[in-house]
Amino acid sequence: SRCCAQRQWSRMNWNAPSTSRPMQHLRTRPHKSPRLFLKMASIAALRKLRPLGPLCGQPRSVVGRANRRWVPFSPSALDSIDGDDGDLYSEPGYVPPNIDRLFTRERWTRHKSTDRYWRHLLGIFSSRTVERLARPLLGLTIATSAICLLESSATTHMIAGQTFPWITPFTLPSFPFSVLSTALSLLMVFRTDKSYSRWQEAVDTWTLARQHAIDLVVYSSNWVADPSLRRALFRWNIAYWQSLTLHIRGAGEGLEEVLGNVMTPSEMDALQSVEGHPQFCLQVLLELVEQANELQPNDVRQAKMVSHINVMGSLLVCAQKLVKYPLPLSYTRHTSRFMMLFLFLMPLALWNSLLWMSIPTTIGVAFLLLGIEEIGVQIEEPFAVLPVYEMANEMCDSLAKVDANHDNVKSLVREVFAPVMHVK
Repeated sequence: SRCCAQRQWSRMNWNAPSTSRPMQHLRTRPHKSPRLFLKMASIAALRKLRPLGPLCGQPRSVVGRANRRWVPFSPSALDSIDGDDGDLYSEPGYVPPNIDRLFTRERWTRHKSTDRYWRHLLGIFSSRTVERLARPLLGLTIATSAICLLESSATTHMIAGQTFPWITPFTLPSFPFSVLSTALSLLMVFRTDKSYSRWQEAVDTWTLARQHAIDLVVYSSNWVADPSLRRALFRWNIAYWQSLTLHIRGAGEGLEEVLGNVMTPSEMDALQSVEGHPQFCLQVLLELVEQANELQPNDVRQAKMVSHINVMGSLLVCAQKLVKYPLPLSYTRHTSRFMMLFLFLMPLALWNSLLWMSIPTTIGVAFLLLGIEEIGVQIEEPFAVLPVYEMANEMCDSLAKVDANHDNVKSLVREVFAPVMHVK
């Protein structure tokens, strides 16, 4: 189809603009995700309410889509952007976390708008958090319904004293739940706070490494006289970021498709022949700096460029640490057990006061509590939630702009200062 052909062209040309990938996903694979149907229904509801004025704003799928450029990735990478992490998460029924685009000024305006309350409420059934919690919420619904049915049967003597005389009303006081709710809230606050600190560490490390990668391109453009070495430093800088995104997402294939139009054939063969592609790219960068220093000896400049490469390597170390070392598993398990027991026993404390309304009340409380804990678990692995493919695209575009502006900057400076130098 036209969409498939356009996507194929975007894979071939890394400077070619891409159309909206989520909308392509809606058109080409409408039958593979129930979440898309729910999202389309929510968007339709928002459009029906639009005559009320700026209450609902624009649907999510049409905001901030203009002038987007992206680097082609492997098929698994494209599937991850579309929301299908098949190879990464093989658990049946798994719903990938919220992998979204980078924020723009338009998205910030929409994000801070007070219309978000209605927009988020109407989009609750298309929420990824709701999808991930579908199975535990379904189990709680069945268990709560069974408890309420037994309590009702025992209270109204429909079963007790006739066929099953051992069935008697059994309820719990609400005081223990009031006491335990404080302990549960402390557990959840600690859990989400530690997960957010890991998220913040990932963002800070990526931002710092990004700035040092740009500085490396700037310094190599000004300090490396050999054009071939300068271009090689630029290519391997790009290769580091693209291979790093595939590495931290666990996508082992697709490296040639990503870097085939950036690297030379010999460089591509050398990169594919080794394991640990990001580390290999850093080693090549260090060797290129060493070669440039042999042609133009300057230990200060060499030390400066090596320091930038070392900071770039800290991002790889940070990503490996966050992936390999989660929060203590015993803490996560105990929090989950605490919440499930709390929620399973809650109908016994609510029955005397709420009767059959105990079912929706328990499910509502379960959605709120489990949702907070689920978000904490998801952001515990920040690089699985952050839009790293979009971040890598933006990084490569920035490097390309800095490299392309070098000649313009030099010509501008010469034009401005040539008359001054001539007078002197």
